[in-house]
Amino acid sequence: MAVRGSYKYKDPEGNDIVINYIADENGFVPQGAHLPVAPPIPEAILDALAKNAEEEAKLSAAERAEIETGRYIIH
Repeated sequence: MAVRGSYKYKDPEGNDIVINYIADENGFVPQGAHLPVAPPIPEAILDALAKNAEEEAKLSAAERAEIETGRYIIH
């Protein structure tokens, strides 16, 4: 289930501020021209995340259990 809507108010300078939003299983996500936008994730970080996921997929069930329980030992 998702709820979409919007609301408007005036800022201290008298400008109209409009917020459009969606609220669903991911939470409340507002959008508006005045809201900051996160910068894109650097390519090096995306590459590192992909490499980590590939390496994790190669782990055995026992290795995965060691990591998840915090008992991981580098061999």
